[in-house]
Amino acid sequence: MDVDLTISGLAALVALASAWFARASVRQAKRSADAAEAQVVGQRESNIAAAQPYVWADVRADDTQGHWLQLVLGNSGPTVAENVRVVFDPPLPSEDRVDSLTGTALQRMATGMSSLAPGHMLAWVLGASARLLESDMSQVHSVTIDADGPFGPIPTLKYEINLADFRESQDRPAGTLHKLTRAVEGITAELKKRD
Repeated sequence: MDVDLTISGLAALVALASAWFARASVRQAKRSADAAEAQVVGQRESNIAAAQPYVWADVRADDTQGHWLQLVLGNSGPTVAENVRVVFDPPLPSEDRVDSLTGTALQRMATGMSSLAPGHMLAWVLGASARLLESDMSQVHSVTIDADGPFGPIPTLKYEINLADFRESQDRPAGTLHKLTRAVEGITAELKKRD
């Protein structure tokens, strides 16, 4: 009977050890399954984010005439942005002579533009930087952008634009009129030397 008790005791110990290892294996398998699921979810979210449009708005100096400031709206993402809504708070300033066109564009942006294709940019003149920036006051404007992409609404984008940052910047036009003027002046000076 002692042998039977010993064998029964050993069998019970083996059963307990097996149960403990089985439970540990199940926990490890669950952790692995959870990690794999999290990786799949993360990969899916990453793929969706990479396929969403990236809509932005900015104030920039005009490339051809650096003393003009423009409002630029663009989509740097790979897909079409729909129902694009851009709100500036407070509204951006503009000169009286361009106010009606730019004001209409700002209203359209606030209520929603139907779409903006990938790589597309729209620009509106705000006015001459010297006139728009003559105030010493802070000129911070918060920008809020909402749009829809192929997978539904994109996350709201919020940031600030401070027009005062343009005050000390140099006018560096890259346009052909500026370069043409310089070239004509150079040719004129050279011709005068030859006479």
